[in-house]
Amino acid sequence: MIEMLVVLIVVGVLAAVAVPQYLRKTEITRWSEAVSIARSMSSAESRYCFTGTACASVIGNLDVEVPTMRYFDVPTLTGACACALGVVSGRTYTFTRNSTDNYGSTSGNTIVYGVNASGTGVCVNSGSTAPAWVRDNIGSPSC
Repeated sequence: MIEMLVVLIVVGVLAAVAVPQYLRKTEITRWSEAVSIARSMSSAESRYCFTGTACASVIGNLDVEVPTMRYFDVPTLTGACACALGVVSGRTYTFTRNSTDNYGSTSGNTIVYGVNASGTGVCVNSGSTAPAWVRDNIGSPSC
């Protein structure tokens, strides 16, 4: 009987440690949904800039289809964008987290991706309101 009690205590302690870590990792994975879409938008905007002389004014101008996201509202194009020889600078893409399967009160928080200095990728902008534990773990460097 004592052995069963010890086993239950050990299982309880392991669950108390593992469940929050699991929830945190799944929430980070949900936020990373925006990373891949921001990268696609950045590449599409570079192509748009290369064929014209300006940045896209709306997402519909880009040659990429932004899918309906499960965890985010439709992203917005923000920032003072500049286009020169196919290199985009100053552009940011803002994603707002919706309340679907929300953990850690991140609903309504935003993640803002900026185009990096070389115009070849995205980075997490300091204007983001997502918690630091999300921003630091989603696979994109800080701007």
